[in-house]
Amino acid sequence: MGKSKNCSQDSKDEWREDFAGAWICRNQYGNHDSIFGWDVDHVIPLSKNGADDISNWVPLQWENNLKKSDNYPIFQTVVTSDGNKNIYKTQNWKY
Repeated sequence: MGKSKNCSQDSKDEWREDFAGAWICRNQYGNHDSIFGWDVDHVIPLSKNGADDISNWVPLQWENNLKKSDNYPIFQTVVTSDGNKNIYKTQNWKY
């Protein structure tokens, strides 16, 4: 699982895709009322002895973060994208 991916050069400071492919908007950090809101996720959850530092953090669309919860190394996400729109689609992951 990698960090987020940049989108077009013109908007790389504002828009990114999380590792599940969901669009997140920089100014929507912590906004759980927006489909583009996001949180910082611990790749390896703290409850499973993951580190609380930048090497273990990734930006993740907030609904994906809630679905992932403390599940690791097998977990699901629920939001991805189709072109420039976020859509609901359950995906299974194994880290």
